[in-house]
Amino acid sequence: MYYTDEAIKLDIRLLLARALRSGKQDKYCLGIGRQTGHEISPGVRDSPDRVATVSITVHWPANAAEVVSGSLFVAFIGPDNRPASQVLFFTGTPAKVGGWLWRVGCPDTRQKRQSLYLAPDGERFVSHQVAGLKYRRANTAAARALRRGQKLMLKLKTFHWGPGIGKPKGMSDRKFCQLEYKLTKEHIKYMCALHGTVAPDFYDDEPAKPRPDKAIQSQSILYRDKSGTLKMRSQFKKKYGLPKGAAS
Repeated sequence: MYYTDEAIKLDIRLLLARALRSGKQDKYCLGIGRQTGHEISPGVRDSPDRVATVSITVHWPANAAEVVSGSLFVAFIGPDNRPASQVLFFTGTPAKVGGWLWRVGCPDTRQKRQSLYLAPDGERFVSHQVAGLKYRRANTAAARALRRGQKLMLKLKTFHWGPGIGKPKGMSDRKFCQLEYKLTKEHIKYMCALHGTVAPDFYDDEPAKPRPDKAIQSQSILYRDKSGTLKMRSQFKKKYGLPKGAAS
């Protein structure tokens, strides 16, 4: 099973928005892709990006209120590292606030979609349901560990988990060792979450702070004032108190 962020995404709305920056034309040629691996230095990654070239042909109608039609010729590298190509068809419905509502047809279901995906082992662009792709949860353990790790990388002025991180200029040895150790822990937690294994317990991890109890602390509804008169607490008067104007 793969996730949508592991596939090359063909978003027809963003693709046509990029193309129309150069004005209305009959043909455009653009590239799409997805970065792979990890960034080991600024602009350099440890594996080549997956890319595809998209040749767009648009048939503009004489009347601006009519539907725009067109085709996409997509050239890419298949799972067997052989050149592959695919033809897709799209439409643009005039929007109420200007512009067009672009949709591309899935070759399998014939349904209009905003985005199609090329899975890592896929041979063509299809909808994410046909490709069997899943959306990754936004707040998973891996995502949290990655966010914490990225903050530590920013402090250490590096682009990778390590080892081989140089100490930033002006940072003390003690501070550098603390941040590097924290980054190593987050890397372990991140990799464990990706592989579905339980992360080890680190002796110096702070225990999770208990959530504040929003329930009323006092269990007593009544109390006595300084004179000894029995009264109901204000937070219970609306629910349990006497109606307004009733005799106490």
